[in-house]
Amino acid sequence: MKANEIQKGWVWCKLEEVVQINPRHLSNIVPDDLEVSFVPMAALDEDYWMLRDKRTRPFGEVKKGYTHFAEGDVLFAKITPCMENGKAAIARNLVNGIGCGTTELHVLRPEMGIPSEYIYHYVHQESFRERAAASMTGTAGQLRVPVKFMREVPIPLPSLPEQRLIVARVEALLERVRKAKEALDKVPPIMKRFRQAVLKKAFSGELTAGWRKEHPNLEPAGELLKRIQHERKRRYEEEVRRAKAEGRKPPKKPKHLEMEPLDTSDLPELPEEWVWVRIGDIETFIGSGITPRGGKSNYLSRGIPFIRSQNVWPEGLKLDDIVYISEEQHKKMSRTKVQPYDVLLNITGASIGRATYVPENFTEANVNQHVCIIRTSSNVYHKFLSGFLNSPFGQDQIFSTQAGVTREGLNYNQIRKLRVPLPPLEEQHEIVRRVEALFKFADEVEKRAEEARKRVERITQSILARAFRGELTADFREAVRNWKNLDLEERRKYIFTLPKEEQEKALYEDEFPLEPAEHLLERIRAERAKREGKGTKTRGRRRQSRQLELMR
Repeated sequence: MKANEIQKGWVWCKLEEVVQINPRHLSNIVPDDLEVSFVPMAALDEDYWMLRDKRTRPFGEVKKGYTHFAEGDVLFAKITPCMENGKAAIARNLVNGIGCGTTELHVLRPEMGIPSEYIYHYVHQESFRERAAASMTGTAGQLRVPVKFMREVPIPLPSLPEQRLIVARVEALLERVRKAKEALDKVPPIMKRFRQAVLKKAFSGELTAGWRKEHPNLEPAGELLKRIQHERKRRYEEEVRRAKAEGRKPPKKPKHLEMEPLDTSDLPELPEEWVWVRIGDIETFIGSGITPRGGKSNYLSRGIPFIRSQNVWPEGLKLDDIVYISEEQHKKMSRTKVQPYDVLLNITGASIGRATYVPENFTEANVNQHVCIIRTSSNVYHKFLSGFLNSPFGQDQIFSTQAGVTREGLNYNQIRKLRVPLPPLEEQHEIVRRVEALFKFADEVEKRAEEARKRVERITQSILARAFRGELTADFREAVRNWKNLDLEERRKYIFTLPKEEQEKALYEDEFPLEPAEHLLERIRAERAKREGKGTKTRGRRRQSRQLELMR
Protein backbone atom coordinates (compact mmCIF):
# COMPACT_ATOMS: atom_id res chain seq x y z
CA MET A 1 0.00 0.00 0.00
CA LYS A 2 1.35 3.43 -0.97
CA ALA A 3 1.93 6.11 1.66
CA ASN A 4 -1.27 8.09 0.97
CA GLU A 5 -3.51 5.11 0.25
CA ILE A 6 -5.99 3.86 2.84
CA GLN A 7 -8.31 0.92 3.19
CA LYS A 8 -11.65 0.84 1.40
CA GLY A 9 -14.25 2.36 3.71
CA TRP A 10 -11.72 4.63 5.44
CA VAL A 11 -11.39 8.37 4.79
CA TRP A 12 -8.61 10.88 5.18
CA CYS A 13 -9.48 13.98 7.19
CA LYS A 14 -7.74 16.74 9.08
CA LEU A 15 -7.08 16.12 12.76
CA GLU A 16 -9.15 19.18 13.67
CA GLU A 17 -12.18 17.51 12.01
CA VAL A 18 -12.27 14.70 14.56
CA VAL A 19 -10.93 16.34 17.72
CA GLN A 20 -11.30 19.69 19.40
CA ILE A 21 -7.82 21.19 19.63
CA ASN A 22 -7.12 23.16 22.79
CA PRO A 23 -10.82 23.54 23.73
CA ARG A 24 -12.02 26.45 25.82
CA HIS A 25 -11.12 26.67 29.52
CA LEU A 26 -13.54 25.84 32.31
CA SER A 27 -12.67 28.82 34.47
CA ASN A 28 -16.09 30.50 34.21
CA ILE A 29 -18.10 27.60 35.61
CA VAL A 30 -15.83 25.74 38.04
CA PRO A 31 -15.77 26.93 41.69
CA ASP A 32 -12.34 27.90 43.03
CA ASP A 33 -12.53 25.47 45.97
CA LEU A 34 -13.19 22.42 43.78
CA GLU A 35 -10.28 19.99 43.86
CA VAL A 36 -8.81 19.10 40.46
CA SER A 37 -5.83 17.14 39.14
CA PHE A 38 -2.59 19.01 38.49
CA VAL A 39 -0.27 17.51 35.87
CA PRO A 40 3.37 18.70 35.45
CA MET A 41 5.31 17.70 32.33
CA ALA A 42 7.13 15.04 34.37
CA ALA A 43 3.83 13.19 34.77
CA LEU A 44 3.71 12.40 31.03
CA ASP A 45 5.43 9.15 30.10
CA GLU A 46 7.40 8.63 26.90
CA ASP A 47 6.17 5.07 26.34
CA TYR A 48 2.74 4.73 27.90
CA TRP A 49 -0.46 6.76 27.91
CA MET A 50 -1.07 6.63 31.66
CA LEU A 51 -0.23 9.74 33.72
CA ARG A 52 2.42 8.91 36.32
CA ASP A 53 2.26 11.56 39.01
CA LYS A 54 -0.98 13.50 39.25
CA ARG A 55 -1.31 15.92 42.14
CA THR A 56 -4.42 17.52 43.62
CA ARG A 57 -4.92 21.29 43.84
CA PRO A 58 -7.86 23.64 44.46
CA PHE A 59 -9.00 24.92 41.07
CA GLY A 60 -8.51 28.53 42.19
CA GLU A 61 -4.75 27.95 42.46
CA VAL A 62 -4.36 26.66 38.91
CA LYS A 63 -7.13 28.25 36.87
CA LYS A 64 -4.80 30.91 35.51
CA GLY A 65 -1.48 30.34 33.78
CA TYR A 66 -2.03 26.63 33.11
CA THR A 67 -3.52 24.43 30.41
CA HIS A 68 -6.97 23.05 31.22
CA PHE A 69 -8.29 19.67 30.11
CA ALA A 70 -10.98 17.13 30.95
CA GLU A 71 -11.44 13.40 31.43
CA GLY A 72 -10.55 11.51 28.26
CA ASP A 73 -8.59 14.31 26.58
CA VAL A 74 -5.35 13.41 24.83
CA LEU A 75 -2.33 15.45 25.99
CA PHE A 76 0.49 16.01 23.50
CA ALA A 77 3.74 17.73 24.55
CA LYS A 78 4.46 20.49 22.05
CA ILE A 79 7.92 21.74 23.16
CA THR A 80 11.34 20.32 22.31
CA PRO A 81 12.73 17.86 23.38
CA CYS A 82 9.65 16.52 25.20
CA MET A 83 7.70 16.15 21.96
CA GLU A 84 10.48 14.31 20.11
CA ASN A 85 10.93 12.02 23.13
CA GLY A 86 7.28 10.98 22.91
CA LYS A 87 5.74 12.63 25.96
CA ALA A 88 1.98 12.21 25.60
CA ALA A 89 -0.90 10.86 27.68
CA ILE A 90 -4.61 10.29 28.03
CA ALA A 91 -6.19 12.25 30.88
CA ARG A 92 -7.83 9.50 32.91
CA ASN A 93 -9.06 9.30 36.51
CA LEU A 94 -8.87 13.06 36.98
CA VAL A 95 -10.15 14.44 40.27
CA ASN A 96 -13.69 15.67 39.54
CA GLY A 97 -12.99 15.04 35.85
CA ILE A 98 -10.84 18.18 35.50
CA GLY A 99 -7.12 18.64 35.02
CA CYS A 100 -4.72 21.56 34.79
CA GLY A 101 -1.06 21.42 33.95
CA THR A 102 1.90 22.70 32.03
CA THR A 103 1.22 25.19 29.25
CA GLU A 104 3.49 23.16 26.95
CA LEU A 105 0.65 20.85 25.91
CA HIS A 106 -1.73 20.60 23.00
CA VAL A 107 -5.06 19.23 24.24
CA LEU A 108 -6.98 16.97 21.83
CA ARG A 109 -10.60 16.19 22.70
CA PRO A 110 -12.04 13.38 20.51
CA GLU A 111 -15.48 13.91 18.96
CA MET A 112 -18.51 11.60 18.75
CA GLY A 113 -17.17 8.56 20.58
CA ILE A 114 -13.84 8.33 18.81
CA PRO A 115 -11.63 6.43 21.28
CA SER A 116 -9.02 8.56 23.01
CA GLU A 117 -6.57 5.69 22.53
CA TYR A 118 -7.02 5.86 18.76
CA ILE A 119 -5.92 9.52 18.74
CA TYR A 120 -3.16 8.93 21.29
CA HIS A 121 -1.56 6.08 19.37
CA TYR A 122 -1.74 8.03 16.11
CA VAL A 123 0.02 11.12 17.45
CA HIS A 124 2.47 8.96 19.42
CA GLN A 125 3.87 7.38 16.27
CA GLU A 126 7.49 8.24 15.59
CA SER A 127 6.54 9.19 12.02
CA PHE A 128 3.97 11.69 13.34
CA ARG A 129 6.50 13.20 15.74
CA GLU A 130 9.06 13.53 12.94
CA ARG A 131 6.54 15.52 10.88
CA ALA A 132 5.66 17.60 13.93
CA ALA A 133 9.35 18.31 14.58
CA ALA A 134 9.79 19.52 10.99
CA SER A 135 6.97 22.05 11.53
CA MET A 136 8.32 23.50 14.81
CA THR A 137 8.72 27.24 15.19
CA GLY A 138 10.55 29.40 17.72
CA THR A 139 14.11 29.80 18.95
CA ALA A 140 16.63 27.06 19.77
CA GLY A 141 15.65 25.28 22.97
CA GLN A 142 12.17 26.80 22.81
CA LEU A 143 10.89 25.19 19.60
CA ARG A 144 7.21 24.27 19.67
CA VAL A 145 4.73 22.45 17.44
CA PRO A 146 2.34 25.14 16.14
CA VAL A 147 -1.39 24.67 16.49
CA LYS A 148 -1.69 25.13 12.71
CA PHE A 149 0.17 21.87 12.19
CA MET A 150 -2.09 20.05 14.64
CA ARG A 151 -5.18 21.34 12.90
CA GLU A 152 -4.12 20.46 9.37
CA VAL A 153 -2.22 17.20 9.83
CA PRO A 154 -4.11 14.33 8.12
CA ILE A 155 -5.39 11.29 9.99
CA PRO A 156 -6.97 8.12 8.55
CA LEU A 157 -10.50 7.54 9.83
CA PRO A 158 -12.11 4.07 9.84
CA SER A 159 -15.55 3.29 11.20
CA LEU A 160 -16.02 3.49 14.97
CA PRO A 161 -16.13 -0.32 15.42
CA GLU A 162 -12.88 -0.72 13.50
CA GLN A 163 -11.30 2.07 15.56
CA ARG A 164 -12.24 0.18 18.72
CA LEU A 165 -10.79 -3.04 17.33
CA ILE A 166 -7.57 -1.26 16.31
CA VAL A 167 -7.25 0.09 19.84
CA ALA A 168 -7.90 -3.32 21.41
CA ARG A 169 -5.35 -5.07 19.23
CA VAL A 170 -2.72 -2.36 19.52
CA GLU A 171 -3.10 -2.31 23.30
CA ALA A 172 -2.79 -6.11 23.49
CA LEU A 173 0.35 -6.13 21.34
CA LEU A 174 1.91 -3.16 23.12
CA GLU A 175 1.25 -4.76 26.49
CA ARG A 176 3.47 -7.64 25.39
CA VAL A 177 6.04 -5.11 24.19
CA ARG A 178 5.90 -3.28 27.53
CA LYS A 179 6.49 -6.52 29.43
CA ALA A 180 9.49 -7.23 27.21
CA LYS A 181 10.83 -3.71 27.88
CA GLU A 182 10.32 -4.12 31.62
CA ALA A 183 12.27 -7.38 31.54
CA LEU A 184 15.08 -5.79 29.50
CA ASP A 185 15.16 -2.73 31.77
CA LYS A 186 15.99 -5.03 34.68
CA VAL A 187 19.18 -6.25 33.02
CA PRO A 188 21.48 -3.24 33.76
CA PRO A 189 20.73 -3.15 37.52
CA ILE A 190 21.07 -6.94 37.68
CA MET A 191 24.45 -6.72 35.94
CA LYS A 192 25.51 -3.92 38.28
CA ARG A 193 24.74 -6.13 41.28
CA PHE A 194 26.51 -9.01 39.53
CA ARG A 195 29.69 -6.96 39.09
CA GLN A 196 29.62 -5.85 42.70
CA ALA A 197 29.18 -9.47 43.82
CA VAL A 198 32.12 -10.50 41.64
CA LEU A 199 34.33 -7.81 43.20
CA LYS A 200 33.26 -8.78 46.70
CA LYS A 201 34.14 -12.42 46.08
CA ALA A 202 37.37 -11.46 44.29
CA PHE A 203 38.83 -9.41 47.14
CA SER A 204 37.73 -11.76 49.89
CA GLY A 205 39.52 -14.72 48.27
CA GLU A 206 36.31 -16.64 47.56
CA LEU A 207 36.62 -16.27 43.77
CA THR A 208 39.98 -18.08 43.71
CA ALA A 209 39.46 -20.57 46.56
CA GLY A 210 39.59 -23.54 44.18
CA TRP A 211 42.55 -22.09 42.32
CA ARG A 212 44.58 -21.83 45.55
CA LYS A 213 44.03 -25.53 46.26
CA GLU A 214 45.46 -26.28 42.82
CA HIS A 215 48.49 -24.03 43.52
CA PRO A 216 49.66 -24.94 47.05
CA ASN A 217 53.28 -23.75 46.65
CA LEU A 218 52.64 -20.03 46.18
CA GLU A 219 54.85 -17.53 47.96
CA PRO A 220 52.71 -16.22 50.86
CA ALA A 221 51.80 -12.56 50.74
CA GLY A 222 53.67 -12.02 54.01
CA GLU A 223 56.93 -12.85 52.23
CA LEU A 224 55.89 -10.65 49.33
CA LEU A 225 55.31 -7.77 51.75
CA LYS A 226 58.81 -8.24 53.19
CA ARG A 227 60.27 -7.98 49.70
CA ILE A 228 58.23 -4.82 49.04
CA GLN A 229 59.54 -3.28 52.25
CA HIS A 230 63.11 -4.26 51.44
CA GLU A 231 62.78 -2.73 47.98
CA ARG A 232 61.41 0.53 49.42
CA LYS A 233 64.33 0.82 51.88
CA ARG A 234 66.87 -0.03 49.18
CA ARG A 235 65.43 2.64 46.90
CA TYR A 236 65.61 5.29 49.68
CA GLU A 237 69.19 4.36 50.61
CA GLU A 238 70.19 4.59 46.95
CA GLU A 239 68.68 8.08 46.71
CA VAL A 240 70.65 9.13 49.82
CA ARG A 241 73.94 7.80 48.36
CA ARG A 242 73.27 9.53 45.04
CA ALA A 243 72.53 12.84 46.77
CA LYS A 244 75.76 12.64 48.78
CA ALA A 245 77.79 11.78 45.69
CA GLU A 246 76.32 14.77 43.88
CA GLY A 247 76.83 17.07 46.85
CA ARG A 248 73.11 17.54 47.36
CA LYS A 249 71.15 17.53 50.59
CA PRO A 250 69.94 13.95 51.22
CA PRO A 251 66.17 13.44 50.97
CA LYS A 252 64.15 13.22 54.15
CA LYS A 253 63.37 9.78 55.36
CA PRO A 254 59.74 9.01 54.36
CA LYS A 255 57.33 8.76 57.28
CA HIS A 256 55.91 5.53 55.95
CA LEU A 257 59.18 3.80 55.15
CA GLU A 258 58.91 1.59 58.23
CA MET A 259 55.74 -0.49 58.35
CA GLU A 260 53.71 -0.01 61.52
CA PRO A 261 51.58 -2.80 63.05
CA LEU A 262 48.09 -2.95 61.54
CA ASP A 263 45.03 -3.60 63.70
CA THR A 264 42.86 -6.06 61.72
CA SER A 265 40.28 -6.77 64.44
CA ASP A 266 37.57 -4.89 62.51
CA LEU A 267 38.51 -6.38 59.11
CA PRO A 268 37.14 -9.47 57.38
CA GLU A 269 39.13 -12.65 57.71
CA LEU A 270 41.37 -13.41 54.73
CA PRO A 271 42.73 -16.66 53.28
CA GLU A 272 45.80 -17.96 55.08
CA GLU A 273 48.15 -16.91 52.26
CA TRP A 274 46.86 -13.27 52.22
CA VAL A 275 47.64 -10.29 54.49
CA TRP A 276 46.03 -6.93 55.18
CA VAL A 277 48.21 -3.92 54.34
CA ARG A 278 47.85 -0.16 54.12
CA ILE A 279 48.35 1.55 50.79
CA GLY A 280 51.15 3.42 52.56
CA ASP A 281 52.92 0.07 53.08
CA ILE A 282 53.07 -0.76 49.37
CA GLU A 283 53.24 2.58 47.51
CA THR A 284 56.40 4.09 46.10
CA PHE A 285 54.79 7.45 45.28
CA ILE A 286 51.56 9.29 46.05
CA GLY A 287 50.78 12.73 44.64
CA SER A 288 48.44 14.87 42.56
CA GLY A 289 49.00 17.76 40.19
CA ILE A 290 47.64 21.27 39.87
CA THR A 291 45.46 23.19 37.48
CA PRO A 292 47.64 25.69 35.60
CA ARG A 293 47.16 29.34 36.53
CA GLY A 294 44.39 30.71 34.34
CA GLY A 295 42.46 27.44 34.41
CA LYS A 296 40.65 26.47 31.23
CA SER A 297 42.16 29.37 29.31
CA ASN A 298 45.52 27.56 29.41
CA TYR A 299 44.16 24.34 27.91
CA LEU A 300 45.38 23.58 24.39
CA SER A 301 43.98 21.58 21.48
CA ARG A 302 47.32 19.75 21.23
CA GLY A 303 50.18 19.03 23.59
CA ILE A 304 50.58 16.89 26.70
CA PRO A 305 47.35 15.08 27.75
CA PHE A 306 46.05 16.50 31.04
CA ILE A 307 44.01 13.93 32.95
CA ARG A 308 41.09 15.27 34.98
CA SER A 309 38.54 13.50 37.17
CA GLN A 310 36.03 13.18 34.29
CA ASN A 311 38.59 11.04 32.45
CA VAL A 312 38.93 8.51 35.30
CA TRP A 313 36.43 5.63 35.22
CA PRO A 314 36.53 2.08 36.65
CA GLU A 315 36.44 0.59 33.14
CA GLY A 316 39.44 2.67 32.04
CA LEU A 317 40.56 6.15 31.02
CA LYS A 318 37.98 7.93 28.87
CA LEU A 319 39.78 10.42 26.66
CA ASP A 320 37.01 11.70 24.40
CA ASP A 321 37.07 15.06 26.22
CA ILE A 322 40.76 15.11 27.20
CA VAL A 323 42.46 18.52 27.32
CA TYR A 324 46.11 19.36 26.81
CA ILE A 325 48.78 21.49 28.45
CA SER A 326 52.03 22.83 27.06
CA GLU A 327 55.36 21.03 27.25
CA GLU A 328 56.62 23.88 29.44
CA GLN A 329 53.78 23.44 31.94
CA HIS A 330 54.33 19.69 31.89
CA LYS A 331 58.00 20.16 32.86
CA LYS A 332 56.98 22.42 35.76
CA MET A 333 54.77 19.57 36.98
CA SER A 334 57.41 16.89 36.50
CA ARG A 335 56.63 15.34 39.89
CA THR A 336 53.15 14.28 38.71
CA LYS A 337 53.99 12.93 35.28
CA VAL A 338 52.05 9.70 34.97
CA GLN A 339 53.78 6.42 34.21
CA PRO A 340 52.44 3.16 32.81
CA TYR A 341 50.76 1.06 35.53
CA ASP A 342 50.08 4.05 37.82
CA VAL A 343 46.76 3.75 39.66
CA LEU A 344 44.68 6.94 39.45
CA LEU A 345 42.13 7.82 42.14
CA ASN A 346 39.68 10.73 42.10
CA ILE A 347 40.05 12.42 45.48
CA THR A 348 37.59 15.36 45.33
CA GLY A 349 34.16 16.26 44.02
CA ALA A 350 31.17 14.21 42.96
CA SER A 351 33.33 11.49 41.39
CA ILE A 352 35.46 10.92 44.50
CA GLY A 353 36.53 7.29 44.81
CA ARG A 354 36.53 6.46 41.11
CA ALA A 355 39.74 4.63 40.24
CA THR A 356 41.51 3.32 37.17
CA TYR A 357 45.04 2.64 35.95
CA VAL A 358 47.38 3.91 33.25
CA PRO A 359 47.78 1.28 30.50
CA GLU A 360 51.15 0.01 29.36
CA ASN A 361 51.24 1.84 26.01
CA PHE A 362 50.00 5.20 27.29
CA THR A 363 51.94 8.28 26.16
CA GLU A 364 53.16 11.11 28.37
CA ALA A 365 50.51 12.78 30.51
CA ASN A 366 49.94 14.71 33.70
CA VAL A 367 47.12 15.04 36.23
CA ASN A 368 45.29 17.90 37.90
CA GLN A 369 44.73 18.35 41.64
CA HIS A 370 41.56 16.23 41.66
CA VAL A 371 43.36 13.06 40.54
CA CYS A 372 45.87 11.27 42.77
CA ILE A 373 48.63 9.03 41.44
CA ILE A 374 49.25 5.85 43.48
CA ARG A 375 52.44 4.21 42.25
CA THR A 376 53.63 0.82 43.48
CA SER A 377 56.42 -1.59 42.60
CA SER A 378 55.92 -4.53 40.27
CA ASN A 379 55.17 -6.69 43.31
CA VAL A 380 51.66 -5.20 43.42
CA TYR A 381 49.56 -5.69 40.29
CA HIS A 382 48.14 -2.31 39.28
CA LYS A 383 44.90 -3.81 37.97
CA PHE A 384 44.39 -5.60 41.29
CA LEU A 385 44.80 -2.39 43.33
CA SER A 386 42.57 -0.38 41.00
CA GLY A 387 39.92 -3.10 41.10
CA PHE A 388 39.97 -3.20 44.89
CA LEU A 389 39.50 0.57 45.18
CA ASN A 390 36.40 0.23 42.97
CA SER A 391 35.06 -2.73 44.96
CA PRO A 392 32.31 -2.39 47.60
CA PHE A 393 34.81 -2.63 50.49
CA GLY A 394 37.21 -0.18 48.87
CA GLN A 395 34.43 2.29 48.17
CA ASP A 396 33.05 1.95 51.71
CA GLN A 397 36.46 2.83 53.12
CA ILE A 398 36.86 5.83 50.85
CA PHE A 399 33.47 7.29 51.61
CA SER A 400 33.63 6.63 55.34
CA THR A 401 37.06 8.27 55.43
CA GLN A 402 36.10 11.40 53.50
CA ALA A 403 32.78 11.73 55.34
CA GLY A 404 34.38 11.30 58.75
CA VAL A 405 37.21 13.78 58.24
CA THR A 406 36.27 16.26 55.54
CA ARG A 407 33.54 16.54 52.99
CA GLU A 408 35.93 18.17 50.55
CA GLY A 409 37.99 15.11 49.66
CA LEU A 410 40.85 12.80 50.56
CA ASN A 411 44.36 13.90 51.49
CA TYR A 412 47.50 11.83 50.98
CA ASN A 413 47.65 10.69 54.61
CA GLN A 414 44.10 9.35 54.40
CA ILE A 415 44.91 7.55 51.16
CA ARG A 416 47.98 5.92 52.73
CA LYS A 417 45.80 4.62 55.57
CA LEU A 418 43.34 2.86 53.25
CA ARG A 419 43.56 -0.88 53.93
CA VAL A 420 43.99 -3.40 51.13
CA PRO A 421 43.95 -7.22 51.10
CA LEU A 422 47.20 -8.46 49.55
CA PRO A 423 47.29 -11.96 48.00
CA PRO A 424 50.39 -13.63 46.50
CA LEU A 425 51.43 -11.90 43.28
CA GLU A 426 50.45 -14.79 41.03
CA GLU A 427 47.01 -14.89 42.64
CA GLN A 428 46.60 -11.14 42.09
CA HIS A 429 46.97 -11.79 38.36
CA GLU A 430 44.54 -14.71 38.47
CA ILE A 431 41.95 -12.64 40.32
CA VAL A 432 42.18 -9.88 37.72
CA ARG A 433 41.93 -12.41 34.89
CA ARG A 434 38.74 -13.90 36.36
CA VAL A 435 37.17 -10.54 37.14
CA GLU A 436 37.85 -9.31 33.60
CA ALA A 437 36.33 -12.48 32.13
CA LEU A 438 33.18 -12.13 34.25
CA PHE A 439 32.90 -8.41 33.53
CA LYS A 440 33.25 -9.17 29.81
CA PHE A 441 30.36 -11.60 30.17
CA ALA A 442 28.28 -8.90 31.92
CA ASP A 443 29.15 -6.38 29.19
CA GLU A 444 27.99 -8.83 26.54
CA VAL A 445 24.71 -9.45 28.38
CA GLU A 446 24.08 -5.70 28.59
CA LYS A 447 24.98 -5.23 24.93
CA ARG A 448 22.55 -7.92 23.86
CA ALA A 449 19.84 -6.49 26.11
CA GLU A 450 20.32 -3.04 24.58
CA GLU A 451 20.16 -4.48 21.07
CA ALA A 452 16.99 -6.33 22.03
CA ARG A 453 15.51 -3.13 23.46
CA LYS A 454 16.14 -1.33 20.17
CA ARG A 455 14.44 -4.17 18.31
CA VAL A 456 11.49 -3.96 20.70
CA GLU A 457 11.23 -0.20 20.05
CA ARG A 458 11.19 -0.86 16.31
CA ILE A 459 8.44 -3.42 16.89
CA THR A 460 6.38 -0.75 18.69
CA GLN A 461 6.59 1.60 15.73
CA SER A 462 5.89 -1.26 13.31
CA ILE A 463 2.73 -2.18 15.24
CA LEU A 464 1.47 1.40 15.11
CA ALA A 465 2.29 1.83 11.42
CA ARG A 466 0.48 -1.42 10.55
CA ALA A 467 -2.50 -0.40 12.69
CA PHE A 468 -3.05 2.88 10.88
CA ARG A 469 -2.61 1.22 7.50
CA GLY A 470 -5.43 -1.14 8.44
CA GLU A 471 -3.23 -4.24 8.37
CA LEU A 472 -4.18 -5.35 11.90
CA THR A 473 -7.90 -5.41 11.11
CA ALA A 474 -8.12 -6.92 7.60
CA ASP A 475 -9.98 -9.90 9.09
CA PHE A 476 -12.60 -7.55 10.58
CA ARG A 477 -13.37 -5.94 7.25
CA GLU A 478 -13.65 -9.39 5.67
CA ALA A 479 -15.95 -10.54 8.48
CA VAL A 480 -18.24 -7.51 8.01
CA ARG A 481 -18.53 -8.28 4.29
CA ASN A 482 -19.36 -11.95 4.98
CA TRP A 483 -21.33 -11.46 8.20
CA LYS A 484 -24.27 -13.48 6.92
CA ASN A 485 -22.07 -16.53 6.44
CA LEU A 486 -20.33 -16.43 9.84
CA ASP A 487 -21.35 -18.71 12.69
CA LEU A 488 -22.01 -17.33 16.16
CA GLU A 489 -18.56 -18.22 17.44
CA GLU A 490 -16.90 -16.20 14.66
CA ARG A 491 -19.30 -13.27 15.17
CA ARG A 492 -18.50 -13.09 18.88
CA LYS A 493 -14.88 -12.22 18.01
CA TYR A 494 -16.03 -8.85 16.64
CA ILE A 495 -19.29 -8.07 18.39
CA PHE A 496 -17.54 -6.23 21.26
CA THR A 497 -16.69 -3.39 18.87
CA LEU A 498 -20.34 -2.27 18.96
CA PRO A 499 -22.10 -0.42 21.78
CA LYS A 500 -23.47 -2.89 24.32
CA GLU A 501 -27.08 -2.14 23.46
CA GLU A 502 -26.46 -3.17 19.82
CA GLN A 503 -24.42 -6.32 20.41
CA GLU A 504 -27.16 -8.88 21.06
CA LYS A 505 -29.22 -7.83 18.06
CA ALA A 506 -26.21 -7.73 15.70
CA LEU A 507 -25.24 -11.22 16.77
CA TYR A 508 -28.29 -12.63 14.99
CA GLU A 509 -28.67 -10.15 12.13
CA ASP A 510 -27.64 -10.87 8.54
CA GLU A 511 -25.62 -7.66 8.34
CA PHE A 512 -23.15 -6.06 10.71
CA PRO A 513 -24.49 -2.56 11.65
CA LEU A 514 -21.49 -0.58 10.36
CA GLU A 515 -21.69 3.18 9.95
CA PRO A 516 -19.21 4.11 7.17
CA ALA A 517 -16.43 6.49 8.13
CA GLU A 518 -17.81 9.08 5.69
CA HIS A 519 -21.11 9.15 7.58
CA LEU A 520 -19.31 9.40 10.93
CA LEU A 521 -17.37 12.40 9.63
CA GLU A 522 -20.59 14.00 8.39
CA ARG A 523 -22.20 13.52 11.81
CA ILE A 524 -19.21 15.11 13.50
CA ARG A 525 -19.40 18.08 11.14
CA ALA A 526 -23.14 18.46 11.68
CA GLU A 527 -22.81 18.26 15.46
CA ARG A 528 -19.98 20.78 15.42
CA ALA A 529 -21.97 23.17 13.21
CA LYS A 530 -24.91 22.87 15.57
CA ARG A 531 -22.64 23.46 18.56
CA GLU A 532 -21.05 26.47 16.95
CA GLY A 533 -24.35 27.85 15.57
CA LYS A 534 -25.52 31.43 15.96
CA GLY A 535 -26.82 32.67 19.28
CA THR A 536 -24.37 33.57 22.02
CA LYS A 537 -26.66 32.50 24.86
CA THR A 538 -27.43 29.15 23.28
CA ARG A 539 -23.76 28.57 22.61
CA GLY A 540 -22.89 29.48 26.16
CA ARG A 541 -25.54 27.15 27.62
CA ARG A 542 -24.46 24.29 25.40
CA ARG A 543 -20.80 24.84 26.26
CA GLN A 544 -21.57 24.94 29.97
CA SER A 545 -23.69 21.80 29.67
CA ARG A 546 -20.89 19.99 27.82
CA GLN A 547 -18.25 21.13 30.30
CA LEU A 548 -20.37 20.17 33.31
CA GLU A 549 -21.00 16.80 31.70
CA LEU A 550 -17.23 16.28 31.41
CA MET A 551 -16.88 17.07 35.11
CA ARG A 552 -19.27 14.31 36.14
